[in-house]
Amino acid sequence: MDMGVSDIIDPAEVWNKTPEEFNEWRATGDLPLLLSFFESRLPGFATWRKTFQIDRELFCRLVPTGEWFIAGPTRTVHRNDSFYPHRTLYGTLPVSKARLISSYHERGEKVPENVVEYEPYFSWAKRTLKSRRFFPFRLGQPQRTDTFQYSQWIAFNAAERSREVLLGSFQVVKIGAIELTDNVVIASRNLDFADLDFLRVRGRYHGSAEVQINYSTCKRWIIEDAELNFVTLRECDIQELRMIASQLYRWEQNRCSGYDVRFERTRLRTVQFYGWVPDLEQCDLTDVRFTPPSEPNHLFTADAFRKLRTAYQNIGRRDEASQCYYDERLYQTKALGNPYLDFRERFPISRYGGRLQDIWHFFQKGEFSWQQSIKWAATIPWFHLRIWLTPRYAIRAVIFKAKYLVSLLDWIVWGFGERPARVFVAAPVVVALYAGLYVYLDGMVDNSTAGSSLVRIPAIVTGCSGRT
Repeated sequence: MDMGVSDIIDPAEVWNKTPEEFNEWRATGDLPLLLSFFESRLPGFATWRKTFQIDRELFCRLVPTGEWFIAGPTRTVHRNDSFYPHRTLYGTLPVSKARLISSYHERGEKVPENVVEYEPYFSWAKRTLKSRRFFPFRLGQPQRTDTFQYSQWIAFNAAERSREVLLGSFQVVKIGAIELTDNVVIASRNLDFADLDFLRVRGRYHGSAEVQINYSTCKRWIIEDAELNFVTLRECDIQELRMIASQLYRWEQNRCSGYDVRFERTRLRTVQFYGWVPDLEQCDLTDVRFTPPSEPNHLFTADAFRKLRTAYQNIGRRDEASQCYYDERLYQTKALGNPYLDFRERFPISRYGGRLQDIWHFFQKGEFSWQQSIKWAATIPWFHLRIWLTPRYAIRAVIFKAKYLVSLLDWIVWGFGERPARVFVAAPVVVALYAGLYVYLDGMVDNSTAGSSLVRIPAIVTGCSGRT
């Protein structure tokens, strides 16, 4: 295992540094070791660095380090003198190099040193390497990935001794297991690729700049009686986090894994959740948004909207609760339409429990060979055949499909009761359909079809209203 410098670091000493000193310490400490690890594990990484002329010095001094990897458009790196006048540290801007230089000329200012335009590694790898961009989740194992994942948590019950291992081989720097109180600045620090487990945050002021944390572990955090603003957690591993009696403004959790996360008596303003929603107990929500995960798990997504609906109902926000209820019912309907994935326990065990597109994805990653892909793909039609040839499973499938049709009709006619205006469209359509069916079956009427329709529609409407 490649060991970083985490085994000799005192977190209290590190957090006592100013953000400028902290970032300089990382640029000359653990980040060069991390760069060497990436060179040995990431496919085409050396080619990517050479293509965009990213030397070791520049790589280690960009704040935050995760900006090199986050998939997205081309960015420009420049020396960040406004924030770090005495250190050679860099920041990024989402503009081209030509546009950045032009803006400095327009203002009559000196162009910063080492202006580099680059494409983030994961975007570059997807575009150029295609299926060869995947790398082993852990050496010696078949699982492959195209992003960073933590594979091991050492001594997870001992806050001072626990360690996080990246991709099964690299022990990231440990700067958690400490309590941050008032006036300890979190903003402007490079907190990427770090073990931040067992961090406790209290107090009302932790810096006014944006806090970005990418590709780090955030397990067993306790944030109590704190105020945090402009915080973005991206692709972090979050577990057993407790947010108690705090205030959040512009908090974004983007593509993070989450387990047992709970917010209690907390005010949330302009908060974005992606993929999952924490448990919300007695929380005040304003402009809280949820983006469902890209991987289809309809029941899980419906439960996330249920949490938001309940939270909004508890504070009397009826419009937001109504929208969440609508989305909750919509995803429950989708789950009923494909019960073999969302209600697997009600059907026979399948040798392969996924979808055809999942098999293709595993083939692209290199986890399945052609032979394995064909083998697993052949089990899917056999699984469906077993369902419809086995009476008890066939009956269950019919029941689920019937529930799906009822729920689908409920959605079409009046949007689960949350879109009543649809009735004004649905009602005439239903009446017209029944009138047409009545005319078609009534062979005793000698009038034309069009005339019969005109006669039958008033009759049906009158009959439905109880008048003769």
